[in-house]
Amino acid sequence: MQLAIAAEFDPKGGEKVATGWYEKVIKDFAGHPHAAKATGAIKRLGCEGKAFELSGETLDGRPFTEKSLAGRPAVVLWWASWGASSADELKNLAKLEKEYAAKGLTVVTVVLDDESTKTTAAGLIKSAGVGGYHLFAAGGLDRSPLAAAYGIHGIPHVFLVNKDGKVFDRAAEYGSRLKDEVEKMMK
Repeated sequence: MQLAIAAEFDPKGGEKVATGWYEKVIKDFAGHPHAAKATGAIKRLGCEGKAFELSGETLDGRPFTEKSLAGRPAVVLWWASWGASSADELKNLAKLEKEYAAKGLTVVTVVLDDESTKTTAAGLIKSAGVGGYHLFAAGGLDRSPLAAAYGIHGIPHVFLVNKDGKVFDRAAEYGSRLKDEVEKMMK
């Protein structure tokens, strides 16, 4: 798995090499949680321009599917309360959400905390004033089905989903450059 992850960052054909390693993980370790994550990673590597697919339950127990976005563009942030800059990330996301609200921008956060820190995550979301949808499934970064869905290996990880429900960017730059990426998507 680590060879696949490392290969993703090689600018000379790394994603092809990574896919080969992910396929080996799936074949050789079918019953292990890494197999699900490897399947998601392959999906992530090829998802730009394809329909965004994610379903689960929100922190407050409501169901969510990609259909919940109903033709609105979205910023999807995988994060956890234990992340070094989580509070700042959420505050910046709330500002971005407000700035583009008139254009229909929606926020989806995917909380990759464990059950024991779920309340902390909910408090950070409330404190930052982030609207939208906040998904949670126990298991953290390593075992949550929400992390496995797209093979998310690190946080923060950001997708941009356009109004047509397709992945516009599978690895949007977080921080100050995110606004520029959202602007490109909204054109």
